[in-house]
Amino acid sequence: MQLAHAMAGHVTALARGRYATALADLGADGVLGCDAVLDQPGSFDVIVDTVGTDLESYWHRLTRNGRMATVGLTASALAAIAVTPR
Repeated sequence: MQLAHAMAGHVTALARGRYATALADLGADGVLGCDAVLDQPGSFDVIVDTVGTDLESYWHRLTRNGRMATVGLTASALAAIAVTPR
């Protein structure tokens, strides 16, 4: 998040309850609840997922040339990535 800000990026974080305040304190421009991201309009140039769940839903939120990185993968998430056309 801090690197994105250093590069003049707009950061929207996705978090559950108690983590929302911490992410805002770290510099998130906006914080969405975990269920809200699927309802929010718009697309993202970069998605960094630190949990590795619901990746297919996030994948569809990328812009045409967007990129996604994750540091936590479950077997089902890895399978979803393998079969998702791009």
